[in-house]
Amino acid sequence: MTHRIKVKGKIAVGGKALGVIYEKQKKDISPSAETGHGEEERLRFYGAVSHVKAILEQVYRESEERVGREESEIFLIHGLILEDEDFLSAAEKALEKGHTAEYAVIAARDYAVDALRATEDPLLLSRCDDLFDLASRLISELTEEDGTVYPEEDFLYYATDLTPGEVMALDESRCVGILLRKGSLRSHAAILAGALSLPLLVEVGEFSAQEETPVLLDGETGEVILFPSDEEFEAFRLWQKEKEEEKKRQRVFRDVRFHYPSGRGLLISANAGSLEECERAREVGAEGVGLFRSEFLFMEREDAPSEEEQLSLYRRVLALAFPHRAVIRTFDLGADKVPGWYPMAKEINPALGLRGVRLALCDPALFDPQLRALLRASLDGSLVILLPMVTSPDEVRAVRERLEALTKVLASEGHAVGQYSLGVMIETPAAALMAEELCEVSEYLSIGTNDLLQYTLAIDREHPALSHLADPRHPAMRRLIERTVNAAHEKGVAVGICGEIAGDTALTKELLTFGADTLSVSVSKVPAVKEAVAKHLASDGK
Repeated sequence: MTHRIKVKGKIAVGGKALGVIYEKQKKDISPSAETGHGEEERLRFYGAVSHVKAILEQVYRESEERVGREESEIFLIHGLILEDEDFLSAAEKALEKGHTAEYAVIAARDYAVDALRATEDPLLLSRCDDLFDLASRLISELTEEDGTVYPEEDFLYYATDLTPGEVMALDESRCVGILLRKGSLRSHAAILAGALSLPLLVEVGEFSAQEETPVLLDGETGEVILFPSDEEFEAFRLWQKEKEEEKKRQRVFRDVRFHYPSGRGLLISANAGSLEECERAREVGAEGVGLFRSEFLFMEREDAPSEEEQLSLYRRVLALAFPHRAVIRTFDLGADKVPGWYPMAKEINPALGLRGVRLALCDPALFDPQLRALLRASLDGSLVILLPMVTSPDEVRAVRERLEALTKVLASEGHAVGQYSLGVMIETPAAALMAEELCEVSEYLSIGTNDLLQYTLAIDREHPALSHLADPRHPAMRRLIERTVNAAHEKGVAVGICGEIAGDTALTKELLTFGADTLSVSVSKVPAVKEAVAKHLASDGK
């Protein structure tokens, strides 16, 4: 006799799924002080490091293709950890004492975790999970663990927690949802699961289910139901049918253009970090590229990209965005995005340190080639050069002066420069409060809601104990967004909203009350956002 059982969790990614349980047991990789064989262990350790780096590069490329660059950047960060001098030095000390390669991995992990915890900085503390994920990869490589064997039928992945790498390793043809005993609402794993449209509940706790037990994950109520009733089975089938019809409806809006009651237009643009994403954006009906993250061109390589390499990329981005504009952000390096080849000094609090436009202005040898490439590419389309992490009009003036100087140099070399606009990202309360002054020195504002939320509420969105407080509906966020949009329009400057908030269809109606000129969202969310906007604004066919 079967007994219907309900378990409650928190909704990290909405949706519904029906399948059997596949329970993932994490292996204990606690330190063991066993001794090894000197140079042989050193070779094993660095062999594992080299192989895992290659795996991470492959996972990054596959993840970028499937879910986009922004969601996949965590794998770049993992690769950079494997090049960190302090991490490798801690491992070397263990190897020098005669310990095994496995012990060296744990010693390096624990050293790095202790160093991060000592800072008490929320952003750095969130990197601890990355270190545990990376150590697990290295141990698996060293012990040559067999690959995971999943059930043949649709299944729900049940585990204590989940790493980004484990998300990307899931077989989407059979894994239909994820249940975590613990987990975090806004972890990297949750972001990736959302990009893959895998329903995810966290903090479901412990429950027992045999392999053949049917289990229903309800990402609308936050419930896990073992042995669903006939009525619940039927409701799930009906939900599946509605989702298929929803996809068909969304395709109708591919070429639809929207405008406010006043007649002013609204663009639904796409965020991108690669040419592949720009191509997909065009296919799903995005109206241009609302944010192109150029820093990804600087990662996953051994040195800085040349001017010519950047020029080729930016020209193609502009061509794919045409006839709409491409908003290309200058490199937002620093904080957790520091290329292995770049000599960045250690910072106690990198989230508040040398990053974005601050770093760019300190390093003209790195910044000038990018500006030159952007100026030369401006002939090929409608270009907005967007500056990240601006908090003062003086920073914008400094960049404009540099652009003007480089334009003269390019002219002397026989290179023509087209029309372009200079834009500013509003990512801090300071920038939002200075919106009027920033409009006097720029032609476009882009409200980066991810960082603005983090800096406004002083909350790391991935902190497991605080993520539920990172509420985009917080009155402070509403006031800063509204103030920024109003200030821009009073000055005759266009303004866009980007980030996770812009792509949240539950917030679309509220966002439209601000009257922004553009909503820029991840490529996968363009169809849903266009459908949501269509419910509230007038539209025209293409």
